[in-house]
Amino acid sequence: MREQGWDIHILVSITAKKNIMMLESQGFSVHRMSLKRTSKNPVVELKTVFQILKAIRNIRPDLVH
Repeated sequence: MREQGWDIHILVSITAKKNIMMLESQGFSVHRMSLKRTSKNPVVELKTVFQILKAIRNIRPDLVH
């Protein structure tokens, strides 16, 4: 899709700098966020939802997958 002129943004919870740099070197815009997959705490889950909503508001994507 990048070849067709699309800007591709990725929200990630990875922290390994080499993985982020690899994605960026391929032309992706990487946005880091905290995500605790094993959390059952509703406050933590709500924080994650707000992080995603904030990213969507800032990026203003045409498509979300």
